Amino acid sequence: MQIFGEEVAGRPHIAESVADAEARALLTLEGARILLVEDNEINQQVASEILASVGVLVTLANNGQEAVEAVGANDFDAVLMDVQMPVMDGYEATRRIRQNPRQALPIIAMTAHAMAGDREKSLAAGMDDHVTKPIDPEVLFRTLEKFVGKQMIQEAEPPGAPLTIKPRPAGEAVALPPLAGIDTAQGLKRLLGNQKAYIKILRKFRQDFQDAAETIKNLAAAGEEREAVILAHTIKGAAGNIGAAELQETAAALETWFKEGGQGLPEAAYQNFLQSHAKVLGSLKALEPAGEPETTVSAAQVAPLPKELAQEMAQRLRETLEAGDVTELQAIAEELQSRTDMGARYGEEIQRLAAEFDFEKIVALAEKIGT
Repeated sequence: MQIFGEEVAGRPHIAESVADAEARALLTLEGARILLVEDNEINQQVASEILASVGVLVTLANNGQEAVEAVGANDFDAVLMDVQMPVMDGYEATRRIRQNPRQALPIIAMTAHAMAGDREKSLAAGMDDHVTKPIDPEVLFRTLEKFVGKQMIQEAEPPGAPLTIKPRPAGEAVALPPLAGIDTAQGLKRLLGNQKAYIKILRKFRQDFQDAAETIKNLAAAGEEREAVILAHTIKGAAGNIGAAELQETAAALETWFKEGGQGLPEAAYQNFLQSHAKVLGSLKALEPAGEPETTVSAAQVAPLPKELAQEMAQRLRETLEAGDVTELQAIAEELQSRTDMGARYGEEIQRLAAEFDFEKIVALAEKIGT
């Protein structure tokens, strides 16, 4: 499998039904332009990895306001819309998009809400369908195919043409260590067996949430229940996506407490969360890299680009990052590699950072290229 043009190693055997769903989606969804609207970076990465595995071109938006602006400025085949986000939620964003009758593209709710009535609420806001998180790749592919895939197959294949699947080389799998509190088999299944991406996401989870228990405690003590709700909700969604079911449940209990007007910390619920959080974060220490060499491009490693090319590429990188267009980063990287030997190292670095969703370092790289 390729992510951003690089062969991804570590594809252990996955259930036949999942493999079939991926193969089918590769035929039906490859080349589809999807706007992914999600405020949680880990959830962004999980969804983007799943979509990229079948050739979907992904653009990111961090909230509903960014989604409205992106839809107004670009052409997409469908939108995957989170519901609970800062700035503007998914319901309001959908209503605003639907105010323009020309913007009739499919909008699919993608949310951690799985309660009765959520689907109806999404449809009432103008969405076309509803999938729940943690993301199930089979369900996600099947839902997208209803609105995008069938039309694309009819356009791409002449009547009666046989459907053929392009073989993709599988890398050698390396066994994960046992991780307390995490069902790694479930997490890998969610990422279609992409072990390299899964390990990156697990490391990102530890980095983002290592102080979460203390933060929630401090927010509750300061009477900042709204912020505590947001953090608990974020942990709940991310934990579900990595396969940490117990942590997901205990974070959900805290979210419910604060959302229903609870003040201070619910002692029993917080202790349950504290224990499950410590278990997961402690186990993830086993995945920390041991002194990996610095890979960021420096002036000592590579000669500077020609001035005009450097300024052009730096500007394109800034514009692409502002638009959240993950796929365009790959195009920039490939162009750098093809236009000059000196650009090859920069192109490789852009590909590496994009695959890790390390956009802050790409911003820094753009500044370095442009100076």
